[in-house]
Amino acid sequence: MTNVVKKHSISSELAQKMVNEAMAKARELGVSENVAILDDGGNLKAFSRMDGASIPTIEIEQNKAYTAA
Repeated sequence: MTNVVKKHSISSELAQKMVNEAMAKARELGVSENVAILDDGGNLKAFSRMDGASIPTIEIEQNKAYTAA
């Protein structure tokens, strides 16, 4: 008998929806943010940099998301 592990991962559609929701919240708060969504393996699934968001924080945001994953 083979043991099978079922693994769930975030869809690209859900990842993009999460980016859109995070950007909407940032606009509501009056801030510009970079938003990174990773899959269960820590790989980038969706990303967006809002107008006015700092360029150096792109890598920082992706690293924060990786740490959280």
